[in-house]
Amino acid sequence: MFLYSNFGQYQITVVRPQELSLRSIHIWNCIINNEQKIPILCYLHGTVTEAKDGKLGEARSADFLLNTGITQFNSTNYDALRPEQVIQSNKKYEEHVIRTNSLPNGNYTVCLTLIETQTKKQLANNCLKIVINNVTPPTLLSPANGSKICEPSPVFLWNPFRGSIESNLTYRLHIVEVLTNQKPITAIKTNPCFSVHQE
Repeated sequence: MFLYSNFGQYQITVVRPQELSLRSIHIWNCIINNEQKIPILCYLHGTVTEAKDGKLGEARSADFLLNTGITQFNSTNYDALRPEQVIQSNKKYEEHVIRTNSLPNGNYTVCLTLIETQTKKQLANNCLKIVINNVTPPTLLSPANGSKICEPSPVFLWNPFRGSIESNLTYRLHIVEVLTNQKPITAIKTNPCFSVHQE
């Protein structure tokens, strides 16, 4: 979802990166249109915010000469924006990215502002909303998959689902007998349940 704004002769569009972290290399994904007849010296100011935790990161690019027409920056083509200046970075989120190589689930907004270097005038602004919602399914811990159980009242242990920014996500555990030469999916669909557990 784009939150779009332009100031006349300049337009900027934030493009969703293939991966999103607090590294400025991922913030600078954008397309800039300079409709003026002359190049202009400017820089980009970028922020990343999360709906619940507020501002997570803020950075300023180096000054660069914006030529007339269309200019595109991405994670493989942003040398003109170096060296960046990191103004703010959330340590808690940084540590999560280091551990998992991704941001935690959440509702993020990446905003870029194009600013003229000499006058500090804002030339264009654009924001992009990005939802990260990675969910892992429940994982059976014990007994091991494929085990034969002879106990009359077996105990099952599993990890619940992880992630999800949805608070109403639930799952059901169905226990059915798998008959000889029967596939597990067929058994779930056709055989009577011994137990149904909902979380």
